[in-house]
Amino acid sequence: TSVKIGNEDAPLYYVGPGQINAQVPFGVQPGQSVSVVVNAGGRMTAPQTYVIAPVQPAIFTAGDAGVVLNSNGLITASNPAHIGDVLVIYADGLGATDPAVNTGDPSPAAEATHPVTVTVGGVEVPVQYQGLTPTLVGLNQINIVLTGSVPTGDNIPLVVTQNGVPSNTVFLSIH
Repeated sequence: TSVKIGNEDAPLYYVGPGQINAQVPFGVQPGQSVSVVVNAGGRMTAPQTYVIAPVQPAIFTAGDAGVVLNSNGLITASNPAHIGDVLVIYADGLGATDPAVNTGDPSPAAEATHPVTVTVGGVEVPVQYQGLTPTLVGLNQINIVLTGSVPTGDNIPLVVTQNGVPSNTVFLSIH
């Protein structure tokens, strides 16, 4: 299986029935229209054309939960977050970084060039870091602090916004 995005072979991170996870090459420029072609077992898909956006933030999910961690692991009803916690949100689509990173290479601490804001329960919280996860390939993380103005309870919505583009909404337990 392979995926070609524009004129570049995209690194693949997962291939399974009905799903392929590939990294959009950093060489593809925002605003550029590119074709995507998948080769699976020698069978090629028809080219699909996409316009590359500068950013398209998306929070990863695991089942019904967002992939948001505190020092004890994944935030769940049995491992809720607490006011004052530093949370790590794993995401994709944060766009260009400084320094720039080669497609498929393990990342240094490379900050996203377009700042993000994060709201938890409708309250904007401080962002400590936004960019690539050091030593991993193509994975973004956003580190935030839960301030005292954040509401507590179950199903508290969390949204990342970047360049005016909101992410999917995930829900946290905060006690």
